[in-house]
Amino acid sequence: DKTAWKARCQGCPYLSPNDPPLSALGHAQARGLAAHLSGTGIDHIIVSPYLRALQTAQPLAHATGIPMCVDFAIAEAHQRPAALPPIESRLPYFPEIDESYEAMLK
Repeated sequence: DKTAWKARCQGCPYLSPNDPPLSALGHAQARGLAAHLSGTGIDHIIVSPYLRALQTAQPLAHATGIPMCVDFAIAEAHQRPAALPPIESRLPYFPEIDESYEAMLK
C-alpha cells in the first residue's frame, strides 16, 4: 500500500516515495525472465534508475554475470529522475551496478 511505502521511505537515503519496489509477483516474474533470457547471448544490461527496474534486472545480472548499466536516458519521461536517490546510495543493495558505465544522459 502506498501509505505504508511512503512511511517506510522516511529518513531512508536509498528509497523514494515516488519510486516503489516490485511486488512479490514482480519479483517472481523477474526471476522467470532471468531464467528465460540467461542463455540467449545477452551481453549488456541497461536499466533505468528506478528501484523496480533495478529489481527486475538484478536476477538477470546474477544469472549472467553481466553488470547492470544504469542510464537516466531510459527513465520514464513523466517522472522526475532527479528526485530519485543517487545511484551511489543503492550500490550496497545492488552491487551488480557497473559504476564505470557512462550514461547517455546525466
